[in-house]
Amino acid sequence: MMRIMVIDDELMIREVLFEYFTGLGHHVVTADDGCRALSLYGRLHAEGEKIDLVMTDKNMPELDGISFMRQIRDKHQYHGPAILMTADRNEEDKRNFLCLGGKMVYLEKPFSLSRLGGLLDEVSLANDQLDRLSHGATGSGGSDPV
Repeated sequence: MMRIMVIDDELMIREVLFEYFTGLGHHVVTADDGCRALSLYGRLHAEGEKIDLVMTDKNMPELDGISFMRQIRDKHQYHGPAILMTADRNEEDKRNFLCLGGKMVYLEKPFSLSRLGGLLDEVSLANDQLDRLSHGATGSGGSDPV
C-alpha cells in the first residue's frame, strides 16, 4: 500500500483519482491547489508521515505543480516519484519538471486509468527497490549476492 498525494484544482479529477487509488488499497490525501498541498505536505512531514507518490496537476491557481514539486524537494527533501498531469504540450515545462530529478513522469491529459495503473506499477516497483536498498536488503529472500 502506498500513501499518495493527489493535487488538482478540478474536483472531478480529485474524486476519480481518490476512488481509483483507494479502490486499489492505497491511502490518499488530496488538495485543490499547490499552496494547500504544500501546507498539508509540511504537516504530514512534521508528523513523520511519508508520501510515496505525488500526483499533481501542472496548471493550478496560487502555486502550480512544478513550483510545488520544487518547494517540497527544497523544503522537505522529498525525492520520491511524482506524476505531473497536464493538458499542455509545453516542452520547456516538461524539461523543467523532468530535470527535478528522481522518478518523474509527465502524463498528458486526457489519460486512461489503465495507463495510470501501468505508471503506478512502475512507481510501486521503484519504491520497493529503494526501500530494499535503504534497509540493506541484498536481493530476493534476503540471501547474500553471488
